[in-house]
Amino acid sequence: MLSGRNQGFTLIEVLIVLAIIGVVSTAISNVLLTGVKVWNFNQQQVDLQQRGRGIMLRLSPEIRKASQAIIKDGSGTQTNNGVRLTLKDDSGNEYLEYLVEDGVLKEKEADWSSHKPITQKIISNSDVFNYIDSSDDCEIAKEDKELIKIKLVLEVEDKTYNLINKVYLRN
Repeated sequence: MLSGRNQGFTLIEVLIVLAIIGVVSTAISNVLLTGVKVWNFNQQQVDLQQRGRGIMLRLSPEIRKASQAIIKDGSGTQTNNGVRLTLKDDSGNEYLEYLVEDGVLKEKEADWSSHKPITQKIISNSDVFNYIDSSDDCEIAKEDKELIKIKLVLEVEDKTYNLINKVYLRN
């Protein structure tokens, strides 16, 4: 038993404990912040992949239903690769058109007056739609095209996701 002495901690002991608490809490907070950053990165990547798959799930069945597809560039000139895809039925009537404009995929049905956006601004490539020769998998320039390649380069912030799908026309 201490008699005549004040009981308590010295200033040095308090400073040492505060320093230890500071080091431990800094280490714990760094681990937590790293975990949150990794989780956010993975969540954004998964979201981008889901958007890409959603786009493909929307485009592929429509292309499969078409008898003919016409690809045009941004100025509307028919070409082997471009940003505008017009789908025609057996009668040769245009029934659906897809357009990538300013990074947004838009669609227009025959009875609509304008294109309606179906994605946010995430598409960064210029040639989204391409004709493919099914025999040797290279681009061709003939009128009876039967295979369409959809190539999407999706971007959100600094994340990029490439997605390619090949879809046969109904022919």
